[in-house]
Amino acid sequence: MEKRIQSIQRAINILNCYNEEYPNLSLSQISEQLDLNINTVRGIVNTLEANGLLTHNASDNTYSLGLYFVLKSNLIYETRHLESFAEITTPYLQEISTKYSTFSSVQVVSQSNIFMIKTMQPPSSYYRIMAQLYSSLPYHCTSSGKLYLQYLSKDNLKSALANMNFEQYTPNTISNREELMDELQKQKERLYSLEKDERTIGISSIAAPILHSNRRLIGTISVTAPTQSILDQQEDIARDLIHAGKDIAMKVLDGSIAVTV
Repeated sequence: MEKRIQSIQRAINILNCYNEEYPNLSLSQISEQLDLNINTVRGIVNTLEANGLLTHNASDNTYSLGLYFVLKSNLIYETRHLESFAEITTPYLQEISTKYSTFSSVQVVSQSNIFMIKTMQPPSSYYRIMAQLYSSLPYHCTSSGKLYLQYLSKDNLKSALANMNFEQYTPNTISNREELMDELQKQKERLYSLEKDERTIGISSIAAPILHSNRRLIGTISVTAPTQSILDQQEDIARDLIHAGKDIAMKVLDGSIAVTV
């Protein structure tokens, strides 16, 4: 195993404490999460703050992620050509959202994660679905996350399952390895992924793969809508998503755009 620099690893561990559930943390909370001496935490946090990676919130004496990440995420977006990828998928999202009056989105795979880069709301609808761009999707309870798992190598899938906590968002969330493996087999047979009330009750989704020529998953195109709407149109939506996924893949592979994943 290659040697790691302890102080840098501790700084990364501190940054990894932040997520949607814990956007603001005090020194004592970080110390408790990492089982790390609070004085050590204070020194690292002060250094991260001085360099813009963390911001101090004086009102409650907590820290949150700094603007450093916004600036760097813009750079990553440009250098990885995600803007071009999002642009090429826009007509497909527009067509699908209009045809089925659903929220549609495109996700990409990068650095062992899958995250959303482009969304489209239906032109006229009684509902709106809000989504967070560039945030890693849960694997076990989203249609795109389950597609991500399906296309992993056996070793990588084994590792992902070993580290999965199967967080329960609803009573319908897949809760164990056996149930998840059964679902992955079903979606392999039907060529698309289905999520029913697993992340939010009353909201479901369908996703189709965007594949490299070597069958490596480079992204997904998906639809999210009220569950009954998904079930009523399931096969039609799936057919159009599968077709769109193949078209997008061809445009990526013929050199129209460059995507680094």
